[in-house]
Amino acid sequence: MRTFPYWIAILAALIGGCASRVVYHIELKPDGHDIVRVLSVETQSGSDPPAVSQPEDDEVKRIAAFYKEPPVNNPQGWATFTASFRGDMPADVGGAGTYTHFDNSLGYVSIYNERFRGDDDLVGALLKRQAAIDELVDLLMQWIDFEIQDEADAKRVKMFLDVDLRKDLKNLCLYFWTAGRDVESENANMLYFRMARYLAERNYFTIEQVPKFVRRLAAKDEQQTVDLVRELVMRKIEHSDDQPAPKSLNAMSDLPRVEKSLRAFLRTTDEFQELVSQCEIDGTPITDDSPNPMQVLSDRIFASALPSFGNARERVDVRLHVPLKPHLTNGTWDAESKVAEWNEDIDRVSVPAFAYAVWSVPDSKVQTDHFGRVILEQEDLAHYILWHAGLTGDEAKQWNAMLDGLKSESNPTETLRSFKFDDSPELADWIVPTLIDELKKAAK
Repeated sequence: MRTFPYWIAILAALIGGCASRVVYHIELKPDGHDIVRVLSVETQSGSDPPAVSQPEDDEVKRIAAFYKEPPVNNPQGWATFTASFRGDMPADVGGAGTYTHFDNSLGYVSIYNERFRGDDDLVGALLKRQAAIDELVDLLMQWIDFEIQDEADAKRVKMFLDVDLRKDLKNLCLYFWTAGRDVESENANMLYFRMARYLAERNYFTIEQVPKFVRRLAAKDEQQTVDLVRELVMRKIEHSDDQPAPKSLNAMSDLPRVEKSLRAFLRTTDEFQELVSQCEIDGTPITDDSPNPMQVLSDRIFASALPSFGNARERVDVRLHVPLKPHLTNGTWDAESKVAEWNEDIDRVSVPAFAYAVWSVPDSKVQTDHFGRVILEQEDLAHYILWHAGLTGDEAKQWNAMLDGLKSESNPTETLRSFKFDDSPELADWIVPTLIDELKKAAK
């Protein structure tokens, strides 16, 4: 009989296992108010190096609904779709996004942003995790009543589970949740250090004990792992009420007996009967080990700490071709190829992957005609264009007439400073100081 720690280890390994996954490659090429989107889709095997094959027919049909032309199958095994979009991005990978373009005589600004899959209902996701923790702790408290005959000992252990462990698990869950995608990045070590600090401050262990813990975990011995958990719980209870740990916990060192007790208890629960009912619906044979009673606990452990388990872990690679480096982006800029890039793992339940970029391109000729040189670029140009796009038709006429007159002005700074819109005198104050500052820099 395989023990509970064994099955948890196997399930955890499956998260990074050798299953195949779908990879989405997106090339984006802006063209004025439109953007050309080239999506190539491949299935990669879990081998090293991965073998590439065509995606499933259902996935190809789903994506094709967003494109006018059927896909082209290239020699690498990719299915490639191409189309031009304006405004909303297609939900071809899964998610939502937009491409927006604003322009006027001085240049243009373009804004791209897109969410890829994930669960954007952050409150709902958090509530589900915390509900899973509550269910897990409630089950453990019921098991303590089933397992420990000494009422005083049972009361102390249940007090620890109901108050301290419930709260601490929820706080650790929040650490994972707020870290978001950093859990899989080079910043993950900070998360683990913060969690360790949290537990140490609450008397689960001391930093001096870490070598002993490492040795036990390195031994890959289930009995030592169970002993470690039991010692942590006993230490925590002792510090909570300043009394020796409940003697009943000493029996928890007998791993086979604890496993047998847990299984026997879990078979009596409504949660286990739900698993049995699901097996009957699925036509799965019901045996002594199917369904596995330990799944009642493991389902709630994964729902609270690893909600992406069992959901396809795929990847999206995005390449955005733009003439100038974006002044706002969370992507990586390649100056040689003039491409902003994103490479993200995605699923349907984790914090969504998100890509954004804002870039501005000046009209050098027009700006030079008006001001003698290019004075608005990057963020300043973006602010100006967005401000100008918000003007009414009459306001735009007033502003453009003043701007055209600057060509022949001997003192353009004074003309800008004195400009007021007829109906909104202070409206120009948001952008005029920037223009004056840049003109002064140009005059030096």
